[in-house]
Amino acid sequence: MRIGFILSLLFGVIVTIFAVQNAETVSINFFSNSIKISQALVIFISAISGALIITLLGLYREFRMKLKIRQQTKIISQLEKEISECKTKLDSSTQIISNESSIKNLEHNEN
Repeated sequence: MRIGFILSLLFGVIVTIFAVQNAETVSINFFSNSIKISQALVIFISAISGALIITLLGLYREFRMKLKIRQQTKIISQLEKEISECKTKLDSSTQIISNESSIKNLEHNEN
């Protein structure tokens, strides 16, 4: 996490230096519109737009992962409940078999 922050900060400093060194006015054409704007401003707007897009994509990915974790936790909970029920059934079956075996031993000993 710290490395990501440090790299982002370093990238921001590099973009700032690049933008300040290229501060001439440029003509931007978009469809049939044309505006004159500082190249530094174009660089900043582009960098900020890219950062926002990456942030939104990261948030979307994190949301999907949390949703999947919630679903998996629910499934794990259901499976643990099923295991517990199976163990209970197994214990009661084992107890019945043990009781039957004891009864057979007693009957055998009586004869």
